Amino acid sequence: MSADTVQQFVKNEIKFVTPQTTTIEVFQLMQKNNIHHVPVVEDGKAIGIISDRDVSFVGKTGNSLDLSAKDIMTPDPITVDNEMSIPHAINLMRQNRVNSVLIKDKTEKVIGIFTSTDALDVLAKHYQ
Repeated sequence: MSADTVQQFVKNEIKFVTPQTTTIEVFQLMQKNNIHHVPVVEDGKAIGIISDRDVSFVGKTGNSLDLSAKDIMTPDPITVDNEMSIPHAINLMRQNRVNSVLIKDKTEKVIGIFTSTDALDVLAKHYQ
């Protein structure tokens, strides 16, 4: 495996939600952009993360329309510095049994996300 960093997974158009974003809006954002994880950000800092599994209930239960991102997010998401090596990020994900880590810059601002799909892409490219 190469010593590339997670910096290559920083996207210009990363999608965020706020704690007050409704679950319906989160669901629609994820569907529209074909994404599986979305950071919950407050004052530029990640305070949670929501996965597609977290919103899979939207519209299926009576009170799902009354919930907001803060109600369904996983708090204190795992974050990594943008200079972290890809193997280190993968090991961190494996140890914590998560499918993504948020990439932050030196000011703690979320600038990207590294997912299990990205890890598989790196593995596939390595073995081509």
